[in-house]
Amino acid sequence: MTRFLMRLFAFALLAGSALAPSLRAVTTYQVDNTGGTCVSSRTIRASDSAMTSAQYAVTVYANSARVPVSQYSATIDTSTHDLSLSFFSTYFPSGHCGLIKLRGMYASDTSSSSDFEATAQGDYIVVSHQGNYSRRSYSGHTFASDVDSTAGIVHGWSSCAAPIYVYFAPDTFQLTFAHAYGSACFSYVTNGAIVTGSGYPAGSVPIATFYEYAYYNYVLRLSDDRPAW
Repeated sequence: MTRFLMRLFAFALLAGSALAPSLRAVTTYQVDNTGGTCVSSRTIRASDSAMTSAQYAVTVYANSARVPVSQYSATIDTSTHDLSLSFFSTYFPSGHCGLIKLRGMYASDTSSSSDFEATAQGDYIVVSHQGNYSRRSYSGHTFASDVDSTAGIVHGWSSCAAPIYVYFAPDTFQLTFAHAYGSACFSYVTNGAIVTGSGYPAGSVPIATFYEYAYYNYVLRLSDDRPAW
């Protein structure tokens, strides 16, 4: 058995997006018991999910929000590729009633200097994967994606002139765009979350900082803060 540590930041939220297409066949599977019987544990068989290795990503949701990884354990059997989940009672006193998503496969870490690079593209920010997928390991966790993530700014609102921080959030590991004035200063986001914030939270994995020149309708990257992976 091996402890599962892969955290997928971009999970197929395709509607209305400008995503770079994946160049490979992607295997996806989900179990949704929202409104059903809550459970304290669950096993998802590879014979059901069609996962062909242990190198796939898992995300857990409750009430449409991503669940912090500290609130459940996930273990993949390296022989059978079955996934075993246990939901901790402190967060799930009645058990888990929600959505579980699987996506893969991500065979090994990649080495492109542009893995998860965040760049300014006029009036939006894009965090890019490279080739078939990007996968990097850092501080005991593995981040992988085969789609890009984007966030667009609002136009003509000078009150939104402020820094934007892009990072993997602590505990959920979701790719996040933070602005001092929150979601009101973004026109859209794909494959990520938008929050109110004026810096990198403790425990986050920094990606980049930008400045939003809202009156002139563009963003400028101030720093590339990706770790040395």
